[in-house]
Parts: sequence; structure tokens; C-alpha cells
Amino acid sequence: MKRNLQTLVLAFLLVLILGCTKAPDKVQENVDDINKINSTGSNIFFNSMQCVIDPWQKWYEEGNIKFIKAPSDEELITAYYSSIELTLSDVEIIQREGMTCQACEICPKGYYVSAYTNDLARAKELGWNQK
Repeated sequence: MKRNLQTLVLAFLLVLILGCTKAPDKVQENVDDINKINSTGSNIFFNSMQCVIDPWQKWYEEGNIKFIKAPSDEELITAYYSSIELTLSDVEIIQREGMTCQACEICPKGYYVSAYTNDLARAKELGWNQK
């Protein structure tokens, strides 16, 4: 009986130890897959201009989408571009450092939008630039 218990405990420990050592391999495979996907895309940015309503703001103001609660700028940008078949990820509003000019339609606003996409050609058609 004691030998069977020892064998059972040893088998349990082996399964536990070997099972735990295999998990990082699978995690690393998932990380590698994500990196492979990301390596095919592009970092992009959008310059918002003084006195010009950004397309996602116009879309939201026209009531083309309803949110349960007011969306963040990043959520709104992601939703807008998704609606016109451009998938963005890692959307971020970046504040510009220093002063900006105030001339309408010539000068950028005090921020720009940074994002990541797998469809650079479509993004460029919609006014985005590659970083």
C-alpha cells in the first residue's frame, strides 16, 4: 500500500512538473505568432489639422453610431475606421511638444493619432501616413 502511494505521489509530481515546463513553450509559440502577424503591418499616424473636424468626430456627430457610454477618442477612431473597412490597433492620441501654429487647414492641431494597421495602402487612401 505504501509503495502504491509513493508511486502515485511520484507520478503526480512528474505530471505537475512536466506539465508546468511545457506551458512556456506554448506561450512562446503564441508570442511568436503575434510577432509574425505584427511584422507584416505598419505603424501609421494621422495629422489632425486646425479648423478641420476629424472624420471620426464628424461621423459621431452625425449620429452614425451609438455607444452605451461616451467613447474615448481611441475607441471612436477604432470604430470609425472599422466601419469603413480599415482595421486599426494600438490607437493612441499623442500630444505634440512645443507650440503649434493656428492657421486653419495649414497647421496641425496640438496632437496626432498613432496606430497600427495591416492595410497600409487603404490607410494612405484615408489620409494616414507611414511612420
